[in-house]
Amino acid sequence: MRAYRLLFLTLSWIAALRALAATPQAAGQDNAKLAYQKGDYAKAIELLKAAESKDSPNADIQLLLTKSYLELDQYDQAVSSGEKAVAINPKSSESHQWLGEAYGGKAEHASMLSAYPLARKTQKEFEIAVELDDKNFAAAQDLVEYDCSAPGLVGGGEDKARPEIEKLAAKAEEDFDAGLADDLNTAFSLAAIFDLVREVNTAMDRGEFLQQDAPRIVAAMEKFDAILAVLNDDDADRLAKIGFVPEKPRMAAEEIEALIEERNVAKKRRDFKKADEIRQKLIDSGIVIEDSKDGSVRWKYK
Repeated sequence: MRAYRLLFLTLSWIAALRALAATPQAAGQDNAKLAYQKGDYAKAIELLKAAESKDSPNADIQLLLTKSYLELDQYDQAVSSGEKAVAINPKSSESHQWLGEAYGGKAEHASMLSAYPLARKTQKEFEIAVELDDKNFAAAQDLVEYDCSAPGLVGGGEDKARPEIEKLAAKAEEDFDAGLADDLNTAFSLAAIFDLVREVNTAMDRGEFLQQDAPRIVAAMEKFDAILAVLNDDDADRLAKIGFVPEKPRMAAEEIEALIEERNVAKKRRDFKKADEIRQKLIDSGIVIEDSKDGSVRWKYK
């Protein structure tokens, strides 16, 4: 028993020594991540530079330095750290993506003569990032944005963006199918849809989603809905086809909207009795309505 106890204490002592030896550098890097997450980028850089001096070449340190310098618009330092991150780990899609961000930021603040080669480097890094990891949607979106906004002289143009948008839609369809094939892993399939919707919304907000992009995205959403059946409100028709017919048909959406508008007018006239009668009519018809604080009204079938 004593021998086992002695062995346990010895192993614990060795583990403690190892942890102690690793603590300064690891703690510095972890504290830098916390500072970055809190928006204290100067502190993050200070901690990372200290960790850098104590450690062998570390791609994670250089990558976080790149991000921190970019937040402070220190583009030369961001490029330097980004190039180091890529040199240490050339197979990292994320490192290439952020090096592209650094080149792009520097290009935007450079003279026309200097901006040209930097823009080319930006495009190249985004392309490498996507080639290394086709699931890196952020890099794919960066490449689409570059192609939509950069002039043809530096490799941009809407004709270049089209294949990237096609790639985003195709990737979402591929992931959606993979989720269904994996024992109906609907969570994975839904994540593919949400990722695509997020990327499209981002492009729309930035004015980079063009009218000719819409049919491809609509086609993808229709493919998803052929399985999930949530976009088209045809439940009543589907039930009727298999013999389930309600005692009375559901109120049409147009009629519901008309009654809600009539109720709104009654409330503005302070005719609350009429407004309550309309509300009750909707409830009796199986319609749930919700009044929002901003004055809008939402409704749904029970």
